[in-house]
Amino acid sequence: MKTVVIFLLFLTTGCATTTYAYMPNQIPRIYFSYGILFDQVCEGLSKQTIPSPAKMEGSKKINEFISVWEKNSPDFFKVLLLKVGRGFKRSEESVTLTSCNVPGVSDPIIIPLKRWLVSLGGHEPMYGFSDVVFHELLHRYLASNFDANKSLLLKKYKKESPQVLAHLHLMALQKMIYTELNRQELIAWLDHDYNQLIGGDYKRAWEIVNVIEGQKVFVDELPAMIK
Repeated sequence: MKTVVIFLLFLTTGCATTTYAYMPNQIPRIYFSYGILFDQVCEGLSKQTIPSPAKMEGSKKINEFISVWEKNSPDFFKVLLLKVGRGFKRSEESVTLTSCNVPGVSDPIIIPLKRWLVSLGGHEPMYGFSDVVFHELLHRYLASNFDANKSLLLKKYKKESPQVLAHLHLMALQKMIYTELNRQELIAWLDHDYNQLIGGDYKRAWEIVNVIEGQKVFVDELPAMIK
């Protein structure tokens, strides 16, 4: 018989109390693979050549990446479910790792490894890998659980670009979770990524969440957006 561990969180507002349960079976099992075929296709389509040492390093380090993910992600998921009260719709997700120089995407989930591969000049801290994977998973989580058309905050910022709007609740969840866990290094990672490394629409979305509104208003709005 399968044992399910349940943690309860009581959130009190006035006389109303909301109880959310954290159940591990609401979290997808993540299957990682190194995309040898994807590397080949990416090289052909993008007209770039991936150095052989990078392909070898990416493939050999897959267990290291998985280990980092398994160390960090349980706490991410636990806070997410306790605070929001919604599980993931899918029980499994596949994540493809690549040495090709492409942006990360959420459908399908593809994670470029350039920032962590020595052969490509990478030197970023490994905990950042966990955040990048979690970012893409949060896109899928939000899309499957919540209706953006029900958001008053998205209506307030309707003149912003679609890319900005797609990241407001996501970045708010990241900031809320890492703050709850006191992971200051991950908050600094977000600040550097969004403000300096990526910039553009990501910088604007982070400004709205981190400076103008704060993450709480976006997180608090989610129950009203449930599909």
